[in-house]
Amino acid sequence: MNPATSGQSLPRQEFLKYCRFFIPEKRRILMFGGRDRDFLERLQPAFGVVVNTVPGQDGRFHDGQSAVVIHDITAAELSQSQEKFDFVIIDTILASISDIQNFLTSLQEKVGPASRIIINSRNPLLCFLPGRLSPLGGAGAAPRPIRLRRRDLMNFLTISGYEVVRVQPYLLFPWSIPLLSSLFNRLLAKLPLLQRCCLRFLTVARPSSKPDDLRNATVSVVITCRDEEGNIADLVQRIPAMGDKTEIVFVEGHSTDDTVGKIKEMIAQYPEKDIRLYHQTGIGQGDAFRLGCERARGDFLVWLEADLTTPPEEARHIWEAYADGHGEYINGSRFVYPMAPGAMPPANYLGNRFFSLVLSLVTGQRFTDTLCGFKGIPKNFYTAIVSRRDFFDALDPFGDFLLVLGAVKHNLKIAEVPVHYLPRQYGTPKAYGKSFTGLLTHAWLLFKICWRALIEFRLR
Repeated sequence: MNPATSGQSLPRQEFLKYCRFFIPEKRRILMFGGRDRDFLERLQPAFGVVVNTVPGQDGRFHDGQSAVVIHDITAAELSQSQEKFDFVIIDTILASISDIQNFLTSLQEKVGPASRIIINSRNPLLCFLPGRLSPLGGAGAAPRPIRLRRRDLMNFLTISGYEVVRVQPYLLFPWSIPLLSSLFNRLLAKLPLLQRCCLRFLTVARPSSKPDDLRNATVSVVITCRDEEGNIADLVQRIPAMGDKTEIVFVEGHSTDDTVGKIKEMIAQYPEKDIRLYHQTGIGQGDAFRLGCERARGDFLVWLEADLTTPPEEARHIWEAYADGHGEYINGSRFVYPMAPGAMPPANYLGNRFFSLVLSLVTGQRFTDTLCGFKGIPKNFYTAIVSRRDFFDALDPFGDFLLVLGAVKHNLKIAEVPVHYLPRQYGTPKAYGKSFTGLLTHAWLLFKICWRALIEFRLR
Protein backbone atom coordinates (compact mmCIF):
# COMPACT_ATOMS: atom_id res chain seq x y z
CA MET A 1 0.00 0.00 0.00
CA ASN A 2 1.14 3.54 -0.69
CA PRO A 3 2.74 4.92 2.51
CA ALA A 4 1.11 8.26 1.79
CA THR A 5 -2.32 6.72 2.37
CA SER A 6 -1.62 3.75 4.61
CA GLY A 7 -4.03 3.39 7.52
CA GLN A 8 -6.78 5.55 6.02
CA SER A 9 -10.18 4.53 4.69
CA LEU A 10 -10.60 4.37 0.93
CA PRO A 11 -12.62 7.64 0.74
CA ARG A 12 -9.82 9.42 2.63
CA GLN A 13 -7.19 7.81 0.42
CA GLU A 14 -8.99 8.99 -2.72
CA PHE A 15 -9.42 12.52 -1.42
CA LEU A 16 -5.78 12.66 -0.36
CA LYS A 17 -4.75 11.43 -3.80
CA TYR A 18 -6.53 14.33 -5.51
CA CYS A 19 -5.18 16.87 -3.02
CA ARG A 20 -1.63 15.64 -3.56
CA PHE A 21 -2.15 15.79 -7.32
CA PHE A 22 -3.41 19.37 -7.37
CA ILE A 23 -1.50 20.92 -4.44
CA PRO A 24 2.29 21.28 -4.78
CA GLU A 25 4.46 20.81 -1.73
CA LYS A 26 5.58 23.76 0.42
CA ARG A 27 2.36 25.75 0.14
CA ARG A 28 0.32 27.52 2.81
CA ILE A 29 -2.79 25.43 3.48
CA LEU A 30 -5.91 26.07 5.58
CA MET A 31 -8.15 23.07 6.21
CA PHE A 32 -11.68 22.92 7.59
CA GLY A 33 -13.14 19.62 8.69
CA GLY A 34 -9.90 17.69 8.87
CA ARG A 35 -10.44 14.96 11.41
CA ASP A 36 -6.75 14.22 11.73
CA ARG A 37 -3.60 16.29 11.47
CA ASP A 38 -1.96 13.43 9.60
CA PHE A 39 -3.96 14.23 6.42
CA LEU A 40 -2.59 17.76 6.24
CA GLU A 41 0.91 16.69 7.17
CA ARG A 42 0.99 14.32 4.19
CA LEU A 43 0.47 17.29 1.87
CA GLN A 44 3.82 18.61 3.18
CA PRO A 45 2.79 22.27 3.53
CA ALA A 46 5.17 25.08 4.31
CA PHE A 47 2.56 26.25 6.82
CA GLY A 48 -0.70 24.56 7.71
CA VAL A 49 -3.76 25.31 9.81
CA VAL A 50 -6.51 22.86 10.78
CA VAL A 51 -9.69 24.46 12.14
CA ASN A 52 -11.18 22.38 14.97
CA THR A 53 -13.97 22.97 17.45
CA VAL A 54 -11.66 23.20 20.45
CA PRO A 55 -8.26 24.88 20.87
CA GLY A 56 -5.24 22.64 20.52
CA GLN A 57 -1.49 22.94 20.67
CA ASP A 58 1.02 23.68 17.93
CA GLY A 59 2.86 20.64 16.71
CA ARG A 60 5.92 20.11 14.54
CA PHE A 61 7.26 17.37 12.37
CA HIS A 62 10.44 17.23 10.33
CA ASP A 63 10.33 16.33 6.65
CA GLY A 64 14.08 15.99 6.26
CA GLN A 65 14.62 19.55 5.06
CA SER A 66 12.65 22.01 7.14
CA ALA A 67 10.40 22.14 10.18
CA VAL A 68 6.73 22.39 9.26
CA VAL A 69 4.20 23.81 11.68
CA ILE A 70 0.62 22.53 11.79
CA HIS A 71 -1.70 24.64 13.94
CA ASP A 72 -4.92 23.34 15.50
CA ILE A 73 -7.11 26.38 16.20
CA THR A 74 -10.76 27.34 16.59
CA ALA A 75 -12.79 29.24 14.02
CA ALA A 76 -12.78 32.25 16.35
CA GLU A 77 -9.01 32.21 16.56
CA LEU A 78 -8.78 31.99 12.77
CA SER A 79 -10.94 35.09 12.33
CA GLN A 80 -8.44 37.07 14.41
CA SER A 81 -5.47 35.86 12.38
CA GLN A 82 -4.01 37.85 9.48
CA GLU A 83 -2.61 34.80 7.68
CA LYS A 84 -3.11 34.33 3.92
CA PHE A 85 -3.24 30.89 2.34
CA ASP A 86 -2.48 29.38 -1.09
CA PHE A 87 -5.06 26.62 -0.66
CA VAL A 88 -8.20 26.27 1.47
CA ILE A 89 -9.57 22.73 1.86
CA ILE A 90 -13.19 22.35 3.01
CA ASP A 91 -13.69 18.68 3.76
CA THR A 92 -17.33 17.42 3.73
CA ILE A 93 -18.64 20.05 6.17
CA LEU A 94 -20.05 22.77 3.93
CA ALA A 95 -23.58 21.30 3.92
CA SER A 96 -23.58 21.47 7.76
CA ILE A 97 -22.83 25.19 8.01
CA SER A 98 -25.85 27.29 8.95
CA ASP A 99 -24.83 30.30 6.78
CA ILE A 100 -22.80 29.05 3.84
CA GLN A 101 -22.66 32.38 2.02
CA ASN A 102 -21.32 34.20 5.07
CA PHE A 103 -18.73 31.47 5.63
CA LEU A 104 -17.47 31.55 2.04
CA THR A 105 -17.48 35.35 1.93
CA SER A 106 -15.43 35.54 5.13
CA LEU A 107 -12.78 33.30 3.52
CA GLN A 108 -12.01 36.10 1.05
CA GLU A 109 -9.89 37.67 3.80
CA LYS A 110 -7.72 34.54 3.93
CA VAL A 111 -6.94 34.13 0.24
CA GLY A 112 -5.32 36.01 -2.62
CA PRO A 113 -6.04 36.18 -6.38
CA ALA A 114 -3.97 33.04 -7.07
CA SER A 115 -5.40 30.99 -4.18
CA ARG A 116 -7.61 27.96 -4.70
CA ILE A 117 -10.57 26.68 -2.68
CA ILE A 118 -10.94 22.88 -2.74
CA ILE A 119 -14.34 21.61 -1.53
CA ASN A 120 -14.94 17.94 -0.86
CA SER A 121 -18.70 17.27 -1.00
CA ARG A 122 -20.96 14.29 -0.63
CA ASN A 123 -23.35 13.37 -3.39
CA PRO A 124 -26.55 15.24 -2.39
CA LEU A 125 -28.60 12.13 -3.20
CA LEU A 126 -26.94 10.50 -0.19
CA CYS A 127 -27.48 13.33 2.27
CA PHE A 128 -29.93 11.25 4.28
CA LEU A 129 -27.18 8.78 5.22
CA PRO A 130 -25.38 9.29 8.55
CA GLY A 131 -21.94 10.83 8.29
CA ARG A 132 -19.21 12.21 10.48
CA LEU A 133 -19.64 15.92 9.74
CA SER A 134 -17.70 18.23 12.07
CA PRO A 135 -19.19 21.62 13.07
CA LEU A 136 -17.06 24.69 12.59
CA GLY A 137 -17.70 26.27 15.92
CA GLY A 138 -19.62 26.01 19.14
CA ALA A 139 -20.01 23.13 21.52
CA GLY A 140 -23.46 21.98 20.41
CA ALA A 141 -24.35 19.20 18.06
CA ALA A 142 -23.70 19.61 14.35
CA PRO A 143 -26.69 20.97 12.43
CA ARG A 144 -28.48 18.61 10.09
CA PRO A 145 -26.76 18.82 6.70
CA ILE A 146 -28.73 20.36 3.86
CA ARG A 147 -29.09 18.73 0.47
CA LEU A 148 -26.38 20.79 -1.23
CA ARG A 149 -26.68 20.13 -4.96
CA ARG A 150 -23.83 20.95 -7.31
CA ARG A 151 -25.80 23.81 -8.86
CA ASP A 152 -26.50 25.21 -5.38
CA LEU A 153 -22.82 24.95 -4.47
CA MET A 154 -21.78 26.74 -7.66
CA ASN A 155 -24.34 29.45 -6.97
CA PHE A 156 -23.09 29.88 -3.39
CA LEU A 157 -19.56 30.26 -4.72
CA THR A 158 -20.67 32.80 -7.34
CA ILE A 159 -22.59 35.06 -4.94
CA SER A 160 -19.74 34.81 -2.42
CA GLY A 161 -17.16 36.11 -4.87
CA TYR A 162 -15.68 32.94 -6.38
CA GLU A 163 -15.49 31.31 -9.78
CA VAL A 164 -15.59 27.54 -10.30
CA VAL A 165 -12.51 26.18 -12.05
CA ARG A 166 -13.38 22.48 -12.16
CA VAL A 167 -15.77 19.86 -10.75
CA GLN A 168 -14.36 16.35 -10.33
CA PRO A 169 -16.72 13.48 -9.36
CA TYR A 170 -14.92 10.57 -7.70
CA LEU A 171 -15.38 7.49 -5.49
CA LEU A 172 -17.92 5.19 -7.09
CA PHE A 173 -17.01 2.25 -4.83
CA PRO A 174 -16.13 3.17 -1.19
CA TRP A 175 -14.69 -0.18 -0.02
CA SER A 176 -11.10 -1.29 -0.38
CA ILE A 177 -11.18 -4.57 -2.28
CA PRO A 178 -8.24 -5.47 -4.55
CA LEU A 179 -8.96 -5.07 -8.28
CA LEU A 180 -12.62 -4.29 -7.68
CA SER A 181 -11.89 -0.87 -6.14
CA SER A 182 -9.58 0.05 -9.01
CA LEU A 183 -12.09 -1.12 -11.62
CA PHE A 184 -14.86 1.07 -10.20
CA ASN A 185 -12.85 4.13 -9.11
CA ARG A 186 -10.20 4.30 -11.85
CA LEU A 187 -12.27 3.27 -14.86
CA LEU A 188 -16.03 3.14 -14.39
CA ALA A 189 -16.19 6.31 -12.27
CA LYS A 190 -14.74 8.27 -15.20
CA LEU A 191 -17.60 7.41 -17.57
CA PRO A 192 -20.00 10.34 -18.18
CA LEU A 193 -23.20 8.68 -16.91
CA LEU A 194 -21.62 6.90 -13.96
CA GLN A 195 -19.94 10.11 -12.81
CA ARG A 196 -23.31 11.27 -11.52
CA CYS A 197 -23.43 8.21 -9.28
CA CYS A 198 -20.11 8.96 -7.58
CA LEU A 199 -20.31 9.38 -3.81
CA ARG A 200 -18.05 12.44 -3.65
CA PHE A 201 -17.46 15.57 -5.70
CA LEU A 202 -14.36 17.71 -5.68
CA THR A 203 -15.01 21.37 -6.55
CA VAL A 204 -12.12 23.77 -7.16
CA ALA A 205 -12.78 27.52 -7.16
CA ARG A 206 -10.78 30.73 -7.26
CA PRO A 207 -11.56 34.30 -6.14
CA SER A 208 -13.43 35.94 -9.03
CA SER A 209 -11.44 39.13 -9.14
CA LYS A 210 -9.22 40.79 -11.67
CA PRO A 211 -5.46 40.31 -11.31
CA ASP A 212 -3.56 42.58 -8.95
CA ASP A 213 -2.85 46.14 -10.04
CA LEU A 214 -1.83 45.94 -13.71
CA ARG A 215 -0.88 49.58 -14.20
CA ASN A 216 2.81 48.66 -14.23
CA ALA A 217 2.40 45.18 -15.72
CA THR A 218 4.59 44.39 -18.73
CA VAL A 219 3.95 41.96 -21.59
CA SER A 220 6.44 39.77 -23.46
CA VAL A 221 5.52 38.44 -26.90
CA VAL A 222 7.63 35.33 -27.46
CA ILE A 223 8.02 34.48 -31.17
CA THR A 224 9.58 31.19 -32.27
CA CYS A 225 10.94 31.41 -35.81
CA ARG A 226 12.95 29.39 -38.31
CA ASP A 227 13.27 30.46 -41.95
CA GLU A 228 10.76 33.29 -41.53
CA GLU A 229 12.70 36.17 -43.10
CA GLY A 230 9.71 37.42 -45.07
CA ASN A 231 7.46 37.67 -41.99
CA ILE A 232 9.70 39.49 -39.51
CA ALA A 233 8.93 43.08 -40.55
CA ASP A 234 5.17 42.50 -40.46
CA LEU A 235 5.43 40.94 -37.01
CA VAL A 236 7.33 43.88 -35.56
CA GLN A 237 5.05 46.46 -37.15
CA ARG A 238 1.76 44.78 -36.31
CA ILE A 239 2.22 43.53 -32.73
CA PRO A 240 0.10 45.89 -30.56
CA ALA A 241 1.27 47.73 -27.47
CA MET A 242 -0.02 45.95 -24.36
CA GLY A 243 0.29 46.68 -20.68
CA ASP A 244 2.68 49.30 -19.40
CA LYS A 245 5.37 48.05 -21.78
CA THR A 246 5.60 45.40 -24.50
CA GLU A 247 8.77 43.56 -25.41
CA ILE A 248 9.23 41.34 -28.47
CA VAL A 249 11.39 38.27 -27.90
CA PHE A 250 12.53 36.43 -31.02
CA VAL A 251 13.92 32.92 -30.61
CA GLU A 252 15.58 31.89 -33.86
CA GLY A 253 16.19 28.20 -34.50
CA HIS A 254 18.87 27.32 -37.09
CA SER A 255 17.47 29.31 -40.03
CA THR A 256 18.90 28.81 -43.52
CA ASP A 257 17.58 32.14 -44.86
CA ASP A 258 18.35 35.63 -43.52
CA THR A 259 15.90 35.54 -40.60
CA VAL A 260 18.65 36.65 -38.18
CA GLY A 261 19.70 39.53 -40.38
CA LYS A 262 16.10 40.71 -40.73
CA ILE A 263 15.56 40.66 -36.97
CA LYS A 264 18.74 42.68 -36.43
CA GLU A 265 17.52 45.13 -39.09
CA MET A 266 14.25 45.59 -37.18
CA ILE A 267 16.13 46.15 -33.91
CA ALA A 268 18.10 48.97 -35.59
CA GLN A 269 15.06 50.39 -37.41
CA TYR A 270 12.77 50.46 -34.36
CA PRO A 271 14.92 51.44 -31.36
CA GLU A 272 11.77 52.59 -29.51
CA LYS A 273 10.51 48.99 -29.52
CA ASP A 274 12.03 46.59 -27.02
CA ILE A 275 13.15 43.85 -29.43
CA ARG A 276 15.52 41.10 -28.38
CA LEU A 277 16.98 38.12 -30.21
CA TYR A 278 18.07 34.75 -28.84
CA HIS A 279 19.51 31.79 -30.70
CA GLN A 280 18.21 28.32 -30.02
CA THR A 281 20.89 25.72 -29.32
CA GLY A 282 18.47 22.79 -28.98
CA ILE A 283 15.98 21.40 -31.45
CA GLY A 284 12.23 21.79 -31.81
CA GLN A 285 9.56 24.38 -31.28
CA GLY A 286 9.04 23.45 -27.62
CA ASP A 287 12.71 23.99 -26.83
CA ALA A 288 12.63 27.40 -28.54
CA PHE A 289 9.47 28.41 -26.71
CA ARG A 290 10.90 27.49 -23.29
CA LEU A 291 14.08 29.45 -24.03
CA GLY A 292 12.05 32.53 -24.97
CA CYS A 293 9.85 32.32 -21.86
CA GLU A 294 12.88 31.83 -19.64
CA ARG A 295 14.55 34.99 -21.02
CA ALA A 296 11.36 37.06 -21.21
CA ARG A 297 11.14 39.87 -18.65
CA GLY A 298 7.41 40.61 -18.89
CA ASP A 299 4.79 39.85 -16.25
CA PHE A 300 2.54 38.25 -18.89
CA LEU A 301 3.73 35.97 -21.71
CA VAL A 302 2.13 35.75 -25.14
CA TRP A 303 3.28 32.97 -27.45
CA LEU A 304 3.01 33.84 -31.14
CA GLU A 305 4.29 31.76 -34.04
CA ALA A 306 6.09 33.68 -36.77
CA ASP A 307 4.19 32.39 -39.79
CA LEU A 308 1.52 35.15 -39.69
CA THR A 309 -1.27 32.59 -40.04
CA THR A 310 -2.81 34.19 -36.95
CA PRO A 311 -2.96 38.02 -37.14
CA PRO A 312 -0.49 39.56 -34.62
CA GLU A 313 -3.05 42.29 -33.84
CA GLU A 314 -5.17 39.68 -32.07
CA ALA A 315 -2.56 39.35 -29.34
CA ARG A 316 -4.51 42.19 -27.73
CA HIS A 317 -7.46 39.83 -27.22
CA ILE A 318 -5.21 37.39 -25.34
CA TRP A 319 -3.94 40.14 -23.02
CA GLU A 320 -7.37 41.69 -22.44
CA ALA A 321 -8.94 38.34 -21.53
CA TYR A 322 -6.36 38.03 -18.74
CA ALA A 323 -6.42 41.69 -17.68
CA ASP A 324 -10.23 41.62 -17.39
CA GLY A 325 -10.06 38.59 -15.10
CA HIS A 326 -11.63 36.09 -17.50
CA GLY A 327 -8.81 33.56 -17.26
CA GLU A 328 -5.31 32.78 -16.03
CA TYR A 329 -4.32 30.67 -19.00
CA ILE A 330 -5.63 32.00 -22.31
CA ASN A 331 -5.75 29.49 -25.17
CA GLY A 332 -6.32 30.58 -28.75
CA SER A 333 -8.77 28.66 -30.93
CA ARG A 334 -8.69 28.61 -34.72
CA PHE A 335 -11.94 26.64 -35.07
CA VAL A 336 -14.58 29.25 -34.22
CA TYR A 337 -14.26 31.84 -36.99
CA PRO A 338 -14.53 30.58 -40.59
CA MET A 339 -11.10 29.38 -41.68
CA ALA A 340 -9.65 30.83 -44.87
CA PRO A 341 -9.48 28.36 -47.78
CA GLY A 342 -6.15 26.54 -47.87
CA ALA A 343 -5.15 27.62 -44.37
CA MET A 344 -5.01 24.06 -43.00
CA PRO A 345 -4.81 20.73 -44.86
CA PRO A 346 -7.81 18.42 -44.25
CA ALA A 347 -5.70 15.76 -42.47
CA ASN A 348 -4.29 18.34 -40.09
CA TYR A 349 -7.76 19.78 -39.47
CA LEU A 350 -9.18 16.38 -38.55
CA GLY A 351 -6.16 15.55 -36.40
CA ASN A 352 -6.39 18.82 -34.48
CA ARG A 353 -10.09 18.36 -33.78
CA PHE A 354 -9.63 14.73 -32.76
CA PHE A 355 -6.80 15.34 -30.29
CA SER A 356 -8.54 18.39 -28.84
CA LEU A 357 -11.61 16.23 -28.18
CA VAL A 358 -9.50 13.48 -26.59
CA LEU A 359 -7.68 15.87 -24.26
CA SER A 360 -10.97 17.54 -23.33
CA LEU A 361 -12.37 14.17 -22.26
CA VAL A 362 -9.17 13.19 -20.46
CA THR A 363 -8.66 16.42 -18.52
CA GLY A 364 -12.30 17.36 -17.93
CA GLN A 365 -11.57 20.81 -19.41
CA ARG A 366 -13.05 21.85 -22.75
CA PHE A 367 -10.48 22.62 -25.44
CA THR A 368 -11.38 23.23 -29.06
CA ASP A 369 -7.80 23.74 -30.27
CA THR A 370 -4.84 22.44 -28.24
CA LEU A 371 -2.23 23.12 -30.94
CA CYS A 372 -2.98 26.77 -31.69
CA GLY A 373 0.26 28.76 -31.64
CA PHE A 374 -1.39 31.69 -29.89
CA LYS A 375 -1.45 31.45 -26.08
CA GLY A 376 -0.99 33.63 -23.01
CA ILE A 377 -0.10 33.06 -19.36
CA PRO A 378 1.28 35.13 -16.46
CA LYS A 379 5.01 34.59 -15.98
CA ASN A 380 4.60 33.45 -12.36
CA PHE A 381 2.15 30.70 -13.35
CA TYR A 382 4.43 29.65 -16.20
CA THR A 383 7.31 29.34 -13.74
CA ALA A 384 5.17 27.19 -11.44
CA ILE A 385 4.25 24.89 -14.35
CA VAL A 386 7.86 24.53 -15.49
CA SER A 387 8.91 23.59 -11.96
CA ARG A 388 6.76 20.43 -12.34
CA ARG A 389 7.49 19.73 -16.02
CA ASP A 390 8.52 16.12 -15.31
CA PHE A 391 4.75 15.56 -15.24
CA PHE A 392 4.75 15.06 -19.05
CA ASP A 393 7.43 17.27 -20.58
CA ALA A 394 9.70 14.52 -21.88
CA LEU A 395 7.04 13.64 -24.48
CA ASP A 396 6.25 17.17 -25.64
CA PRO A 397 8.44 18.52 -28.47
CA PHE A 398 5.73 21.00 -29.46
CA GLY A 399 5.58 23.15 -26.32
CA ASP A 400 1.77 23.43 -26.42
CA PHE A 401 1.15 20.73 -23.84
CA LEU A 402 3.55 22.26 -21.34
CA LEU A 403 0.88 24.95 -21.02
CA VAL A 404 -2.32 23.04 -21.79
CA LEU A 405 -1.80 20.14 -19.36
CA GLY A 406 0.17 22.24 -16.88
CA ALA A 407 -2.67 24.76 -16.65
CA VAL A 408 -5.18 21.98 -15.91
CA LYS A 409 -2.94 20.36 -13.31
CA HIS A 410 -2.45 23.72 -11.54
CA ASN A 411 -6.19 24.43 -11.59
CA LEU A 412 -5.78 27.64 -13.55
CA LYS A 413 -8.90 29.29 -14.87
CA ILE A 414 -8.78 28.52 -18.60
CA ALA A 415 -10.36 30.77 -21.20
CA GLU A 416 -10.40 30.29 -24.95
CA VAL A 417 -10.10 33.26 -27.28
CA PRO A 418 -11.19 32.69 -30.91
CA VAL A 419 -8.60 33.87 -33.44
CA HIS A 420 -8.61 34.01 -37.21
CA TYR A 421 -6.51 31.60 -39.24
CA LEU A 422 -5.06 32.48 -42.63
CA PRO A 423 -2.91 30.73 -45.26
CA ARG A 424 0.84 31.14 -44.92
CA GLN A 425 2.23 33.73 -47.37
CA TYR A 426 5.96 33.14 -46.86
CA GLY A 427 7.95 29.99 -46.18
CA THR A 428 6.77 26.43 -45.68
CA PRO A 429 4.81 24.81 -42.81
CA LYS A 430 6.92 23.10 -40.14
CA ALA A 431 4.51 22.02 -37.42
CA TYR A 432 3.45 18.75 -39.08
CA GLY A 433 6.50 17.76 -41.05
CA LYS A 434 6.98 17.95 -44.81
CA SER A 435 5.91 14.41 -45.64
CA PHE A 436 3.29 11.81 -44.87
CA THR A 437 5.86 10.05 -42.68
CA GLY A 438 6.41 13.25 -40.73
CA LEU A 439 2.66 13.60 -40.26
CA LEU A 440 2.43 10.06 -38.85
CA THR A 441 5.40 10.69 -36.57
CA HIS A 442 3.75 13.73 -35.05
CA ALA A 443 0.42 11.89 -34.73
CA TRP A 444 2.18 9.11 -32.82
CA LEU A 445 3.73 11.68 -30.47
CA LEU A 446 0.30 13.16 -29.84
CA PHE A 447 -1.11 9.71 -29.07
CA LYS A 448 1.64 9.17 -26.48
CA ILE A 449 0.95 12.54 -24.88
CA CYS A 450 -2.78 11.74 -24.68
CA TRP A 451 -2.01 8.35 -23.13
CA ARG A 452 0.26 9.93 -20.52
CA ALA A 453 -2.42 12.51 -19.76
CA LEU A 454 -5.02 9.73 -19.43
CA ILE A 455 -2.86 7.98 -16.84
CA GLU A 456 -2.20 11.17 -14.87
CA PHE A 457 -5.69 12.66 -14.92
CA ARG A 458 -7.92 9.60 -15.00
CA LEU A 459 -6.24 6.33 -14.07
CA ARG A 460 -3.74 7.20 -11.35
